[in-house]
Amino acid sequence: MNPNSSVKVHFECDRGHAPHELCVAVNQAVPPNLRCEAGQPSGISKGGGSGCRIPDNLQELVTRELRDNMQESRRQGYVLIRD
Repeated sequence: MNPNSSVKVHFECDRGHAPHELCVAVNQAVPPNLRCEAGQPSGISKGGGSGCRIPDNLQELVTRELRDNMQESRRQGYVLIRD
């Protein structure tokens, strides 16, 4: 995975618990504060196994959120995806 295009993502499902921290590879470079930490594996990094189903189109959702809300994502330090 290219470290310049791996994005910190907080995924919130409708189960009402804390967001899952993910690392998602996209097809573009992202600002340094949105990049995953060095060595962080892709997929779920914390909070897995709680019954949330990760969307099949997660990469597409992250790319769209980067395009539509880059400033807010940069402010937060991650891309927020809600399902």
